[in-house]
Amino acid sequence: MGGGQMLHLSPVADPFQPAEKIFGMSKKITEYCVNKNLNLAICTKGVITESTIPLLENIKQVIVQITMYTPYEHIRKLLVKGDGATTNELIHNLEITQLPNVQRILRIDPIFPYITDSMDDFKMLVDLAIKYQVACILSSVADIVPGNLDNEIQYLDTIQKGLSQKYKLLYTKKINGRLHADLGYRVNLFTQMREICRSANIPFGITWEPDEVGNSICSLYSDPLISKLLD
Repeated sequence: MGGGQMLHLSPVADPFQPAEKIFGMSKKITEYCVNKNLNLAICTKGVITESTIPLLENIKQVIVQITMYTPYEHIRKLLVKGDGATTNELIHNLEITQLPNVQRILRIDPIFPYITDSMDDFKMLVDLAIKYQVACILSSVADIVPGNLDNEIQYLDTIQKGLSQKYKLLYTKKINGRLHADLGYRVNLFTQMREICRSANIPFGITWEPDEVGNSICSLYSDPLISKLLD
């Protein structure tokens, strides 16, 4: 989305954490963008405050990226420690950001193997994206900091019996300092997701994903339109 400077809210911390209701920092930053004629990018898996929406209408170009792991609230609760935005609240984000100047991206990011990798579930999220006229879908597969897998073994097995063993067999390759799921698993997953999106006529892309030697495979599974939307 070329055409002027863009402020990114926020590449590190979610801009709509519970503290936003107290301090309103993200709203103030949005007001700053309005006053300084800056474009704005928002990336969140929190609840976008209703008072921020009218401000977005006064910004020339806005990108809103909304993260959803699953269409099911009970599965989301297994994955998100703490409160977090509910599935219905995330869907509401999609609804209230339907503005002419806003490009919205649905991030199914990351996919958690054997937990949120069902293609039937993915199709449900694609249907949501179509219903709320989302510009594109971005995804990835969860990577793991070495050592963290051992710390989560008991928790994984509370989600699904034997899940920790499946993860140990899947996450054996350390690439650029992190454990990544088997390349064959990822290739199969992204191929299916890309075909589903093509059938639904919605652009699909993946965030940075490495091959076995650390080279990016993003261009192999991302629609060419993705780079234009994010430019």
